[in-house]
Amino acid sequence: MQFTYNLNGDGNVKASTELPVVQIDVPVADLSQGKITIENTQSGVLYGRLILQGQPLRGEETASEENVSITVRYKDLDGNTMDISQLNQGDEFLAEVEIYNPSTRGRLEEMALSQVFPSGWEIINTRLNGGPDVYAGDTPEYMDIRDDRVYTYFDLNRGQRKTFRVQLNAAYAGTFYLPAVNCEAMYDNTINARTTGQTVTVQKP
Repeated sequence: MQFTYNLNGDGNVKASTELPVVQIDVPVADLSQGKITIENTQSGVLYGRLILQGQPLRGEETASEENVSITVRYKDLDGNTMDISQLNQGDEFLAEVEIYNPSTRGRLEEMALSQVFPSGWEIINTRLNGGPDVYAGDTPEYMDIRDDRVYTYFDLNRGQRKTFRVQLNAAYAGTFYLPAVNCEAMYDNTINARTTGQTVTVQKP
């Protein structure tokens, strides 16, 4: 493919490749608006996609659902629903996320669930002890557990529900922010759902 592109009138940039796909990073820092012009300089058909990704500012997330639904609950280890806005230091509890495919788009593949937790909470990685995780819920294709976040990957059949759980501990006293929980198809941005964030407090017992 051969083409030129222009960002905000800064001059045409020529680009060419023998590969079927090329990705170009576009700087958007401090831009409230912008304009991109692309010109195809070859005889074949050129398909362009502009992909924007980001994290909403704290407290400005809005809940939304498009072709998939999400429900987030927090429960104690006995399965009782609990309010996590104010926890006691040392409390152990579960973050439970239920994802539902309402069948508007058939089988949903390559789904990614992203959970980022407050710095005052610790993720209890029960896989490290080598035993079964009695709280895990449905089995994902892959789960990436990091210091402060968990990424879960799975497929979802038409009309199917899957529930994933993460065990947590309210480790440090203070006031923290719990970001939104996001679920989306990795290769189709028309399939996505997210919750809102909230402030949480961990108090000394």
